[in-house]
Amino acid sequence: MTVMDPIAVTKAEIKIVLDPIVLSAVQWINKTATTADFTYDVFKDKDGSELETVNLQDSKVDVYVQIVAAQDSMVVIGNTGYIKVTLPQLIKIEKVDISSREGTIPYSALEIKAANPNATTINELEKINIEATLVAKVLKIVKDIVEAVIAEDYTITNNAHPGDYSKQQEVIILVKAKDTSKYISGKFAFKGYVKAIK
Repeated sequence: MTVMDPIAVTKAEIKIVLDPIVLSAVQWINKTATTADFTYDVFKDKDGSELETVNLQDSKVDVYVQIVAAQDSMVVIGNTGYIKVTLPQLIKIEKVDISSREGTIPYSALEIKAANPNATTINELEKINIEATLVAKVLKIVKDIVEAVIAEDYTITNNAHPGDYSKQQEVIILVKAKDTSKYISGKFAFKGYVKAIK
């Protein structure tokens, strides 16, 4: 079960797991039933109290499911009572600190396009952060730490200032984990050498 936050698992996340289970339960009654033949909802208790989120980090949790036949279904009728379902406790994923890569990465030589390499602008220097070779290199470095990481788990920035980049200039490239990442924390920096071309 993959969730954004084990402390506040949403009803939508719970239903992703329950969808095939509920369908199998209905098909046990009538094997020709499909998802078009019923709806179901998840509740906090057997009295049908509204469920918003549950905490699966600290312990397992009981929720209650009610299945209601669709009015136009030809294969199932009526509705169930509130059926107890126990959701398992989720183990919290500890984030891995990527700061250990600080100072271990060889420099990168990059080229970016500029209208005037002798007066490269800040907007043109922003292209460093999305330069294909650099992006691929950073993703590989971070995936070597945590395989599940994707590019959306971190940001790439640099400390370049506008000016003459007609010859290679040294910049510092910073890779920083996003607060929203489930897998990584921290940051690391490495040197890059940037040259602007027309």
